[in-house]
Amino acid sequence: MFLPSYEEVAADKLAFAEATRIIHVNTNPLNAATLVQFHGREAVVANPPDLPLSEAEMDSVYDLPYTRRPHPSYTDPIPSYEMIQDSVTIMRGCFGGCTFCSITATRVGSCSRVRKNRS
Repeated sequence: MFLPSYEEVAADKLAFAEATRIIHVNTNPLNAATLVQFHGREAVVANPPDLPLSEAEMDSVYDLPYTRRPHPSYTDPIPSYEMIQDSVTIMRGCFGGCTFCSITATRVGSCSRVRKNRS
C-alpha cells in the first residue's frame, strides 16, 4: 500500500492526515499491509508488525538470562537507563488505540502481550 510521498505530506496537511490514517489502520498484525512511502527516487518500506508471541513464547523470552544492564562498552551514563533501571515490565503493547496517542504508530502495533503471573 502506498502512502502519500514525503514531499506530499511535507507540503499538504490533508496528505499528512491521510498518511497518518493509513499507518494507524495498518498497526494490527492480523490485517496490516506493507506500507511504502517515496522520498524523491528512494522509498521507505514498512513491513507489517509480527504476530504477537504466545503466552508460552513470552514466558520463554523472559526466562532468558538477561543482565538488564547496559553493555559494558558504554562508559558514560545513559539517561534513559537511569530512568528505567529499576522498573518492572507489566505489559507490552496497548489495547487503547487512543486518537491522541502515538504508541500504536511507533511501537509494535496494537496487540497486547501477556505473561503468566509467576513469570
